[in-house]
Amino acid sequence: MEETEAKIHKMAAAGIIQPFNSPCVSPAMLMRKNLRFCIDYHRLNDVTRKDSCLLPHINDALDSVAGSTWFSMLDLASGYWQVPLSPSA
Repeated sequence: MEETEAKIHKMAAAGIIQPFNSPCVSPAMLMRKNLRFCIDYHRLNDVTRKDSCLLPHINDALDSVAGSTWFSMLDLASGYWQVPLSPSA
């Protein structure tokens, strides 16, 4: 419990989370592996409109970089928290 509270306080201090009041919530769990939060979005997924966009075929993606000499890799800690949302989101 102390680890969970410490993680929550750290995220609040960083501006990642803030208190709110909403009828729509998803349960969050702190997982032992690297002490990371996992959020169960099953209920939200049930009411979300599905996107019909198809992902590119892996062979097409590989063909598009064939012969390249430079590649980039980006590793962001908790990358999904680094995308700002509007206050109304």
